[in-house]
Amino acid sequence: MPGGDWKTIQVKEYMKEKLEALYKQHEHEMLDKDIRSFTGFMQYFLETSVEAQEFILKAADYLEAHRKELEKEGVHSLNDLLFKWMKDDMKDRMEGSV
Repeated sequence: MPGGDWKTIQVKEYMKEKLEALYKQHEHEMLDKDIRSFTGFMQYFLETSVEAQEFILKAADYLEAHRKELEKEGVHSLNDLLFKWMKDDMKDRMEGSV
């Protein structure tokens, strides 16, 4: 039984197997983040997944609010918007490092 702030959740067996395989595949990277167990990996995985989902929802709201001006830039979908932001970020990083 978990204690403190920890709670038990249930997943289907096939999903647990996929997650365990993912953990094993990235175990060395997790050690670099001081994650030393499958439970710690699951906490990290869930936190980063929720952060990513929140970002995507904000991006979708931004796309809807700025649709007309973004379409003039060739942005017609959420994927277009995310790709544009990544390109702009990389361009800014490369210009800043030169």
